[in-house]
Amino acid sequence: MHVPHGPEFRRGARLPHELRARPYVVGNWRAYHLAPPRRGYEWVQVGPDFVLTAIGSGVIATVVLR
Repeated sequence: MHVPHGPEFRRGARLPHELRARPYVVGNWRAYHLAPPRRGYEWVQVGPDFVLTAIGSGVIATVVLR
């Protein structure tokens, strides 16, 4: 999956809406050795990295760089 270079993601920022679409959402977070998402959050893969975001707002809680 190709993601164009964009802004660096940081805690408290908002993940762009287009990156919160189903193709980017990680359902099998265990396979990537990620912590279980808290209620109301989901993991999103952006290139090789992972971002834990609030489902409703897209606010970033955690960034895992790979």
